[in-house]
Amino acid sequence: MMKYLYLLIVIFLFAGCGQAPPAASPTEAYRQFHAAVQRQDVSAMKRTFSKQTLEGIESFSKTLKKTSDETLKEIIKSYKEHSLDPPEIKDEKIAGDKATLQVKGAQGKWGTYNFVKEDDGWKISIDGVDKL
Repeated sequence: MMKYLYLLIVIFLFAGCGQAPPAASPTEAYRQFHAAVQRQDVSAMKRTFSKQTLEGIESFSKTLKKTSDETLKEIIKSYKEHSLDPPEIKDEKIAGDKATLQVKGAQGKWGTYNFVKEDDGWKISIDGVDKL
């Protein structure tokens, strides 16, 4: 009996508290982003963005006199209004450490998401986010 209890404790310790593993592809990174938005999980959403994107969101938020978490909560609201659940995805294209992916929005139009490969997997890259 103790052996089973020990096994359960080990499983819970190594489960990572629900944290997703690094995205092995742009499609996987987008699915992690989408799932985080659906759960309204700002911390998980941040893990799907590139370092440069996070810096841009932080800078942009300061110009609005908001925290990056407040800005991301607004992004979640907007995204949920304009996205499909589950998302329709096509045309993943990888060129070295950069990639694009087509995602269909709620209005039926396809949009392009940019990605960059960092040390901890593929991340969404929003070029010029600090210029919003």
